[in-house]
Amino acid sequence: MPITAVVGSQWGDEGKGRLIDFLSAKSDIVARYAGGPNAGHTVMVKDMQCILHQIPSGIFCPNTACIVGNGLVLDLLDLKKELEEIKQNGVKLENRLFISDKAHLIMPYHRVLDVVKDRTQQLGTTARGIGPAYVDKIDRKGIRVCDLMNEKVFEEKLSKALEEKKELFSRIYSLDSKGMKEILEVKLANKKTGENFSRFFDEKEFLNTQAILEEFLSLRKDFEKCFTDTVFLMHDAIEKGKRILVEGAQGGLLDIDLGTYPFVTSSNSSSGGIASGLGIGVRNFDEVIGVMKAYTTRVGGGPFPTELKNEIGEHIAEKGREFGATTGRKRRCGWLDIVVLKYSIAINGITGFALTKLDVLDDLEKIKVCTHYELGGERVEEFPSSIERLEKCTPVFEEFEGWMQDTSSARKLEDLPENAIKYVQAVEGFLKKPIKFVSIGPERSQIIVR
Repeated sequence: MPITAVVGSQWGDEGKGRLIDFLSAKSDIVARYAGGPNAGHTVMVKDMQCILHQIPSGIFCPNTACIVGNGLVLDLLDLKKELEEIKQNGVKLENRLFISDKAHLIMPYHRVLDVVKDRTQQLGTTARGIGPAYVDKIDRKGIRVCDLMNEKVFEEKLSKALEEKKELFSRIYSLDSKGMKEILEVKLANKKTGENFSRFFDEKEFLNTQAILEEFLSLRKDFEKCFTDTVFLMHDAIEKGKRILVEGAQGGLLDIDLGTYPFVTSSNSSSGGIASGLGIGVRNFDEVIGVMKAYTTRVGGGPFPTELKNEIGEHIAEKGREFGATTGRKRRCGWLDIVVLKYSIAINGITGFALTKLDVLDDLEKIKVCTHYELGGERVEEFPSSIERLEKCTPVFEEFEGWMQDTSSARKLEDLPENAIKYVQAVEGFLKKPIKFVSIGPERSQIIVR
């Protein structure tokens, strides 16, 4: 059975989670391939809002297995809490969740580094330790799940890593014990759960080796039934003709290689990361669905040509509830950008789209779509590689009449107001790719399948 992939086609937060939840009912396996707990997928289940960070969104379909691939970096501390919340909602996890033993671990020192480094870089990271964990991975100093499974190996690697990080904190970042304590107790504190990282603090060592060792060996016991070589699981499923759905995290424009660098994530969030992140060949892919909002958003810094710094942008943010599922940060909002989406088609190999949050535009008299940019009096249709060049681009818009009607009760395209249908068809025409799904609300029933 061919593999269907669902990827973000903008700067993330497009609504991938709910589409994957919707499609999971007809899938045997949902597999995630990149990122870490910096991703947040919001899914509505029985009138209850559930936010997932590391677990694939197919977990709420009882007959669907979920695979966390080797391309991820894992925060086992957060993952434990996530699983506990899911269990409280009555979800059975036995023999359904499989975690790659090749995945790298996010350690407490990675989160500290994230906070320290963002003071100067100001990239707007989530302070989850994602970037530093990937840095260690590429520098061949990372600690993997399979290392945790061998207590002796794990202790040796942890001790070596902490020794090196202590030098890094003190010599390079001039971080003393007081500063370390503040980061662990204040910067990394979770107000919802009341948790902080003070148990890992040591006045002399900065970070307490024994405390971290004991914590992670305890976590090993919680997850050891889930840890396995998922590469073989994936290939076995492919050979048996299983229906596989691949879940993307973040958006294609945040890809470390192809996104708006350096305002990007630390992994290959585009479809190119699937092969390496799950250990499967590209010849197995059949369909790549790009998820896009009916407008554009992004979180944190970086150029954003169609951003609306006015009342319309505020209206979209409020009605669309544009606040990050992971950080709670307000998202920047702007008109739909065709230049971005055409680039996303190219880098992801998108075969069709899902258009989400069309209902957010219900109250607008006029709606604009950016068809191309202008720079120095010249027409620009190709998305610039240089953020300096992108920042100087002026968006050129085509204006559409709004529909000024509620669309949330529509169940097929023909139920939508005439101007809403025209808008969908116009976007389809710009992109020359079919829009296969249209979402007009958060419920599963509010996805129009074309």
